Amino acid sequence: MTLPTLVAYLFGSERAIRDIAHSRRGLLLGLLFVLSAGFAREYDGEDLLREPWHLLIPLGASLVSSFALYCLVTGVARSQGKRNAFWQGYITFLVLFWMTAPLAWLYAIPVERFSSAADSVRANLWLLGIVAAWRVVLIARVISVLYRCSWLGTFFVVMLFSDAVLWIVLVLTPMPILSIMGGIRLTESEHVLLDIQFILRVLGTLSAPIWLFGAVAVSCRKSANALAWQRIDLDHDARPSIHATVWVLSAAALLVWAIILPVTQPQQVNRRAVETLLADNHLAEALRLMSALQPDGFPPHWDPPPRVGYGEQVPDLWKILALVDEDSVAPWVRTIFKDKVLAQVGTLFYGGEDRLVDLATMDQQSLETYLRLLGDAKDGQHIKPRHRHEIEYLFDRAEDPDQPEPIPEWRRELLNEILLLCENNEPIESPAPAPADVPAELSIPSQQSDAR
Repeated sequence: MTLPTLVAYLFGSERAIRDIAHSRRGLLLGLLFVLSAGFAREYDGEDLLREPWHLLIPLGASLVSSFALYCLVTGVARSQGKRNAFWQGYITFLVLFWMTAPLAWLYAIPVERFSSAADSVRANLWLLGIVAAWRVVLIARVISVLYRCSWLGTFFVVMLFSDAVLWIVLVLTPMPILSIMGGIRLTESEHVLLDIQFILRVLGTLSAPIWLFGAVAVSCRKSANALAWQRIDLDHDARPSIHATVWVLSAAALLVWAIILPVTQPQQVNRRAVETLLADNHLAEALRLMSALQPDGFPPHWDPPPRVGYGEQVPDLWKILALVDEDSVAPWVRTIFKDKVLAQVGTLFYGGEDRLVDLATMDQQSLETYLRLLGDAKDGQHIKPRHRHEIEYLFDRAEDPDQPEPIPEWRRELLNEILLLCENNEPIESPAPAPADVPAELSIPSQQSDAR
């Protein structure tokens, strides 16, 4: 096997597929490529020094997915009356499956370093889509060559499997909260993720019957080709060796990270240290560590927890805000956490329990912190008149003779101070609050770009 053979394989050459399937030590070469793909995915996403297991995620995922797909293909072959040696066939299939790993090198493109947060999310999703589509087409071609059947038939089988994997990924991957009532405002990059998730769910649902019907038809319909779904014979006595240049490529794909990791990993080390402190509620220490560094000491577009759009509540953002005005906290750190709250000003006060800024339920310390935050906002650009309608609604509800909901004196005083801030800013027309059973807005408000 030579470098041209590997390239030809990635473009579906039948001869290249057969050569790689016959090659000696192909499993070892494929393993090296999978490990290199792990570096390409995680070199600028995780602290690999302390959590090296992230590099094994592609390996584990490939073993599970290749075995599941191989079992599906074996089931189709047996429905056609073909009995192929199981484990010997799986090793051959695994070699060919792992040889698609170089496609994942596309993930190494550092789009975050020259794009905005939203654009980098779009670019990464495009790269993911390209690699996924390429692999689906290529694996369908591999199966058609190995089992001497039509590419279209194997494509239905592979797409049925891919559709199931897509649903599993969508269920397991954390996603921003879809707040139809406007209880949470999402950033532009979070909107991109939600939009793609919605499109994939719709396409996956609508196309699933097609792939299922096609796969069932392939299983039940007898092929005119008597050898269809009978795996090709491999001559194990004449297995070609792998050319030295291919081994050099696999080694280079691993050794290159010795040059790149010293550049990207310090940022990940700092990120992980801060996130660990925040998760353990060592808030002051986390703020001091962030303040001791500049923004470029952390990954591009990094969004420290809590991520409001994902519904995260640990650490408590209001406790962080109570500390950020200390002199030891750097201005850029202060801005990051204050903007998390200011981005939520103006969400509908009947938008649900997931609201970060809820004047009716916030405790006294949080409400005092929020009042100071509003007071510091220049020109009132973040103060929305909707607060005035919300406070008036709360006061009216407290005076309702039928179902009065008393307001503690401390809350009433703080709400009056927020009203005063609203009155001191230039009024902006805003609709009166809608009745509880008639939502005024059914779309997610747009939002500025944020960190990843």
